[in-house]
Amino acid sequence: MSHTALVLSLAMFSFVMTVIWGTPLLRVLRHFRVGKIIRVEEPDKHRVKMGTPTMGGVLFILPVLLLTGLLNAATLIGFSITGRSVLVPLIVMVGYALLGALDDWEGIRGKRRGEGMRARTKFLAQVVLAVGTALVLKYVLKVPEMRLPGIRDDISLGLWYIPVAAFIIVSESNAVNFTDGLDGLAGLISATAFAAFGGIALMGGQTYLAQYCFIVVGALFGFLWFNVHPAELIMGDTGDQRQTLLQNGSHPFAL
Repeated sequence: MSHTALVLSLAMFSFVMTVIWGTPLLRVLRHFRVGKIIRVEEPDKHRVKMGTPTMGGVLFILPVLLLTGLLNAATLIGFSITGRSVLVPLIVMVGYALLGALDDWEGIRGKRRGEGMRARTKFLAQVVLAVGTALVLKYVLKVPEMRLPGIRDDISLGLWYIPVAAFIIVSESNAVNFTDGLDGLAGLISATAFAAFGGIALMGGQTYLAQYCFIVVGALFGFLWFNVHPAELIMGDTGDQRQTLLQNGSHPFAL
């Protein structure tokens, strides 16, 4: 099987998995009344979303974890299917997802109901996770630091790599958060970005990363099955936060 056929098969399998378990997840969220609370300052037309199940990021995070984990398990027993370095994106993905889930839960059932975590608390956690990711990328995975079109050699940033990488990670985390406002918007934009990343990875010979990207694409389209207008499920910060890692922590995509 060619690399392109393999990544497309993984995307389809991820899509099917996400769609299949979406309905049971919706039942669980509705049973526990994990519904969106609309802030006062939001547009009136968004008030129709009041009570729509949120924390929808769980819907596509679990298939990505399961499929990528199984591929890595196959590598550990001798089959060359994917690279172990995708474990770093997986770990950080879980970290950002947990941060987003805490924010969602605080806004639904916590003391700051309707508002979520304090901005400075959430921002500090984002920075800590981003700096940790940047350190791992530079000193553990030893990734290329900067690549520019038309320049063959990598450009070294030295110690500046850490603050620059952390700034980009935190910025894109919040950028996805801001994008998540209309039904299907954040999911479709993210799926398009990851499809592009996967194509670039294939052209660069990073097959394992291409597989990872297209697994995410398939899972995101599975999420969109429930998120297109009128949305049955909202991504919430559980999904918004984890996009950071997927768009920044994959090492062949240097700054």
